[in-house]
Amino acid sequence: MRIRQLEPGPAWNEAERRGMALAFVGFFSAGVICVFGYEPGIRDAFLAGICGAIGLFLGSIAFHLGFYHRKLVLALLSALVLLVLPSAVTALLLPLVGGGKAIFVPGVAFGIVLYMVLHRLHLSLSGTTLETYVAQLAYDKHGIPKAKWELEVFWVSVALGAGILLLILAGLSR
Repeated sequence: MRIRQLEPGPAWNEAERRGMALAFVGFFSAGVICVFGYEPGIRDAFLAGICGAIGLFLGSIAFHLGFYHRKLVLALLSALVLLVLPSAVTALLLPLVGGGKAIFVPGVAFGIVLYMVLHRLHLSLSGTTLETYVAQLAYDKHGIPKAKWELEVFWVSVALGAGILLLILAGLSR
């Protein structure tokens, strides 16, 4: 089913699903860019990866929701802004935070704020009530994967997510 054919809640969930795949790409590509010295403000590859994942995830959501609401110029502009904004804010706030375990807090905190702003914008553009929107978010029509390949992709994704979570926890314990 195409994203424009969905109700506002399932459209948000679909935009998130599509953004998750791009978040992995953003994490690894930003880390590689940082390792090769092209990121002037952020010197830590893990932090650059976090900012890249947040930026590409939010940029993808903004683009898909702009496409859903038929506002393509706004979709492209907001996607481009959200792509670089977490990295720029983290680079600006990095001297204030210092090093250690709290090094990626500005990027993550700013990403959460931008995520909530996107939710609110989508709700207001949809013209639906908050109760209806929350019910649509909770009762998405995709359900449990039924085909064999869907189950395999699901479990591979679970394993990758668990591995990334362990890497993040190992990075925090240093």
